[in-house]
Amino acid sequence: MRDGYFVIDSDGHVHEDMDELRTHLDPRFRSYPLRGGGFVDRSVGGKFGQRSGKASIHVADLDTEGIDVAVLYTTALLGTWALRDRAYAVALHRAYNDWLAEYCSYAPDRLKGVAVVPMVEPE
Repeated sequence: MRDGYFVIDSDGHVHEDMDELRTHLDPRFRSYPLRGGGFVDRSVGGKFGQRSGKASIHVADLDTEGIDVAVLYTTALLGTWALRDRAYAVALHRAYNDWLAEYCSYAPDRLKGVAVVPMVEPE
């Protein structure tokens, strides 16, 4: 709570641990390249938090920022709407959702994950 207000970050982003995400992926796709969100240092050298991929550090950052609850969207899978390999898209999204559920279980009252669904052949 910050200044007496209950603060919800309704557009939080998780920084996926790509190695950890890969362990949740169907073994036949584990050698496929995974894109990560680490190409830009949005933390400004740690001034605005640490992009570690660890839930414990994420919660510590929430404490520093005075945020009570964070609704978490993906970072690494933002461009996956363009995937055309249906089997891979489904496996990747399933792996991410499993990973995210595990991540949020660290502090389920504070970390609220938003599941992802593959856009290839949505019907």
